[in-house]
Amino acid sequence: MYPVLFSIAELNFYTASFFLAIGFFLVGFIVWRRFKNIGLGEELAIDLVLTSSVCGFLFSRLFYFLSQMDGLGLNPLNWLLVNKYPGFSFLGLILGIFLGIFLFSKFRKLSFFKIGDEIVYGLMPFLILLQAGAFFDGSGFGRPTTLPWGFYIPGSLVSRQPTSLFMILALALIWISLIQIERNWRSWNWYKTNKEGLIFLIFSGLVMLVNLLLAFMGEHLLYWYLFVGIASSAWIFGTIFLVFKFSKPAVKKTKGKKWLKK
Repeated sequence: MYPVLFSIAELNFYTASFFLAIGFFLVGFIVWRRFKNIGLGEELAIDLVLTSSVCGFLFSRLFYFLSQMDGLGLNPLNWLLVNKYPGFSFLGLILGIFLGIFLFSKFRKLSFFKIGDEIVYGLMPFLILLQAGAFFDGSGFGRPTTLPWGFYIPGSLVSRQPTSLFMILALALIWISLIQIERNWRSWNWYKTNKEGLIFLIFSGLVMLVNLLLAFMGEHLLYWYLFVGIASSAWIFGTIFLVFKFSKPAVKKTKGKKWLKK
């Protein structure tokens, strides 16, 4: 693995930080461009990215410490010491970003689902690059395995599940699928209502489902229970909400008439 990308004198440039910086730039640019196309100002895009980033960082660290509580203790100051106690939770990052979108949309009096539909396309390359950084620095691996796709990492005598690599492949497929959905949804008979939130809910459901499946390859037992509980609940309720929000009603009520089929 390559945790350090390169060094200048005593200054180290870390691989994960490099991918994180590129991803942060891409999400800002893509969200800004999509906001511009729908008539929202560039200041809103910047505020949204910053709000979501802060919430995502805090929740990611919080979930990481919940999973490592037995080894890192309960000192809240350790949550912010990234260099001394490195580590993030992907599930916490996703939930934190969702919270940031919610707070931003409420404060700006905008539609949560409209904002969510737009930011998803910026999040996809960011999440892929984040997982790539975790893979190359050696932190994105799970339980030991004897299967042929296992990877040996420095300091380990057994091969491990490349969970970050699986996540990269899954996110790439989700990204391609969402692009195709955005291009073709106008031809769907059941989606003629043009309701907001379809892209966001599909993204949320698929990402939570992938996280749920990959949780079985996780290494930490406490984190596994927390992860499976939240991810499965979010996926189930998100799927139910998706069906009820976008299902085409069989009947509608008209003035002075009985219920008629649509």
